[in-house]
Amino acid sequence: MADSNGEVKPTELQPTDLQPVELTVDGTAPRSTDNEAPILSVRELTVEFKTDDGILRAVDHVSFDVHHNETLGIVGESGSGKSVSSLALMGLLPRSAKISGSIRYRDAELIGMDRQELNAYRGKKIAMIFQDPMTSLNPYLTVERQMTEVL
Repeated sequence: MADSNGEVKPTELQPTDLQPVELTVDGTAPRSTDNEAPILSVRELTVEFKTDDGILRAVDHVSFDVHHNETLGIVGESGSGKSVSSLALMGLLPRSAKISGSIRYRDAELIGMDRQELNAYRGKKIAMIFQDPMTSLNPYLTVERQMTEVL
């Protein structure tokens, strides 16, 4: 949802372990009781796009952690940055997107990683379910392969 200046407000995120998990003041989930480091840690994620009308900030300083055995559900209004945040995590945004902040999977920083390196994480370690999975194509497979599987 855009504010009076036309900037998109950050997405409200709620990490869950099939039950609601309370967020701390800084927007991160409380650490698990066994003090494990998070598997996925996002800090100050910001995504901007250049448009004819200026800069569009689609994601504004989003931070969260996902620990072992937790599931993250991103919920928000249409246009609030849910898909853009998820696509940034997967490294699937166009090169024209300006991404800042930090996305760490275990000890690896994903922002700035080249696409070939990211392929080792996509689908095997990090995955997302697209909003309409029955009508969308899998970005990891060629269109040809997906079309021939149907036939």
